[in-house]
Amino acid sequence: MDTSWADQAWAWADQAQADAGCRCRDDSPDGTTTGEEDTELLDWAGELCLRTYWANGIRALRYRNAPEHARMQKLLRAGVLIPDESNLRPGHEPRQVRFFHDSMQSYLTARGLFQQAHEEQTWEILQRAAGDPLFAVGQAGLGFEAGSELFQMCLQVFGPEARLRHELRRQLHEWAYLYDDDLNKRDITSAVPDPLRPRFRARLSIGGDVSPRSALHIAIELSEEELQSLGLLYMRMAILLWPLRQPEQELGA
Repeated sequence: MDTSWADQAWAWADQAQADAGCRCRDDSPDGTTTGEEDTELLDWAGELCLRTYWANGIRALRYRNAPEHARMQKLLRAGVLIPDESNLRPGHEPRQVRFFHDSMQSYLTARGLFQQAHEEQTWEILQRAAGDPLFAVGQAGLGFEAGSELFQMCLQVFGPEARLRHELRRQLHEWAYLYDDDLNKRDITSAVPDPLRPRFRARLSIGGDVSPRSALHIAIELSEEELQSLGLLYMRMAILLWPLRQPEQELGA
């Protein structure tokens, strides 16, 4: 099974926390900070991402005269944030900044979402993380699957894995019933991870006139063997179904 996109996301999520902490330690007066201080700053950065990128999908951040300028300044000095201006003169304060890499922002947003939702009974916010066009990206240079890098980071941050798998399966089965009249087997086939499609088509061929709902149940059964495959099916279905969601659904917005 080709899981390179998930392996890349895991490696980046693991590196992101270490890298952010290292940059902040480099910025401290004596070059040292405690793990608790690193965690506190990362927690705050995650909250900042929820109020900005998660809220509006905009990568850039207001810096000059920002309400929490002091903390943002620490991240800027550490190189976690960088100026987002091409003509900034030396010694001048930037009007706006951005994270040194979009993947760092995606990781911190996923971290903030988990901090916010980990005690909730269900993780409905995953549908927006996976399906909202605000977070859609093409095939990233890091090897991520085209779609939502934010959701792919959520797969690495949310846990324990048993609960995450259960939640992905639960929502997918729920969608099978909710959208049975809207889906077709061609769309579901395109959402099945590529290596599993021959088995999926074989199952459909022996099932007679299979409804879209039953087809999605089969896709879930085949994909649930690995979290990466289940997550990929979930993300592709979330993108497909996002325009059909009910207006009253909150989805963590």
